[in-house]
Amino acid sequence: MRLLRPLCLAGLMAAVAPTPLLHAADVDAEDYRQLKSRVAAFDEALAVYRTSIQSLRDELIRLRSENAALRTQANAARNAVSQEQLSRLAQQVQEVERNRTHDKQQVLDALDHLKTLAPVPARTLPKAPPKKQPKTVAKKVVPPPQ
Repeated sequence: MRLLRPLCLAGLMAAVAPTPLLHAADVDAEDYRQLKSRVAAFDEALAVYRTSIQSLRDELIRLRSENAALRTQANAARNAVSQEQLSRLAQQVQEVERNRTHDKQQVLDALDHLKTLAPVPARTLPKAPPKKQPKTVAKKVVPPPQ
């Protein structure tokens, strides 16, 4: 029996030892297939995310350009003059013109009043001085030395 025990143990080990090796190879192949399918799924998900990111970028570009257009319209509306503001400005210009003509009339009336207070004798303009004839200088003729 003593002998039987080591033989049984050796036989058992021989029977069990090849099985785990084959089982490990089967597990490795199965793990490889699973990993391969997971990598393929990740690649597909990555492609979907890239497509989604690109569409989001396109949408962002479109929204930014739309926002710029709306800002331009808002600024144009803010800088535009309303009909009421234009009519108010026209009234102010007319008022300034009325005041200017009124002031002009007051100045003319004041000048007329001053004319009546102190009449100015008619002045004659002084005659222009006669034009001077340029003097001609006679050259002395000096006889040459002999």
